[in-house]
Amino acid sequence: MTARGPLLWLLAILVSLVFAPSAAAHQTGQATFVAHVKPETRQIDTLLACPVLDVAHAAQLEDPQQAWNTLGFYLDQHIEVTNDGERCKAVEHKLSPRDDPGTFWFLKAFECDKPLGQIELRNDAMTETEGGYSHIARVQLGEAVQTTVFTAQTPTFALNVARPAAPEEVSIGRFVFIGITHILGGWDHVLFVLALILLSRRLRELLIVVTAFTIAHSVTLALSVLDVVTIPPSIIEPIIALSIVWVAVEAVLDRGDGKRAYVATFLLGLVHGFGFAYVLREEVGLAADALLSALVSFNVGVELGQLGIVLVAYPLRRWMRGRSWERRAVIGIAVGIGIIALWWFVERALL
Repeated sequence: MTARGPLLWLLAILVSLVFAPSAAAHQTGQATFVAHVKPETRQIDTLLACPVLDVAHAAQLEDPQQAWNTLGFYLDQHIEVTNDGERCKAVEHKLSPRDDPGTFWFLKAFECDKPLGQIELRNDAMTETEGGYSHIARVQLGEAVQTTVFTAQTPTFALNVARPAAPEEVSIGRFVFIGITHILGGWDHVLFVLALILLSRRLRELLIVVTAFTIAHSVTLALSVLDVVTIPPSIIEPIIALSIVWVAVEAVLDRGDGKRAYVATFLLGLVHGFGFAYVLREEVGLAADALLSALVSFNVGVELGQLGIVLVAYPLRRWMRGRSWERRAVIGIAVGIGIIALWWFVERALL
């Protein structure tokens, strides 16, 4: 049984070297989508803002800068509007770069043949990519605004023009769902929780550490609603990668001090929460009440997703405990996680 330790150690490093580039390629997994419904002109204007690399990845393009028209064609095929079951015709398509490097706007305007009734928006762009994709969306009809999420599981959103929603209505169930999939479909969060499992000796300690992530989200929620501070994703993403490296190093050193894990987890939850709040407020433009509902729902989903990982992985960690090769296996897995996170940090810091 002693030979298993070095083999697991070597396997973890090899896997990290092989899969780090592909795992890092899909960085954001998230875009913003705004739709304006105009009954007086029978028009619906849609506006999508997302990273160029995300669309290029979904459209299987190696060099997006040389295939600008292909990016627009791909998005055009994945955004549609129907009115009482009849497809509305597209009257304008426009793809243009934003001030933020590496991102762009895609405008697609629709015009319907008859007065607007039951509107259905479809947006499944990038949702077929590995790890999933989500669009935080704001649908506006006059003074009424609905906030929702488009994913592979929820690619459409229905709106009855005759019965508009409240001034700010949030699809709570969809935000809970996106919180779950955000954790389970995001390699960085999965590896972070796995590193915490390697570090924690008892289930109670592990659950406290994992919950610290969600508590930090709640702190971010309060700061965001009060307009105290927001941090853009270009700063958040490299910090998340470094947080994973930190926990991986702690697992390798095995200092037996759970306080460091609490601090690392809380900081990661804090900065990541800032990033999500930035998307909702700055990109989608949510008011304070709607932002509160969206973030609370999202945080519930995040906690459920983390607990799901713990329920699956922690029994395996317990099975390893006390075996002659346990320490070597823990070091090997932690080193593999650290290598992937370092790769992410370099890529995210330079792009």
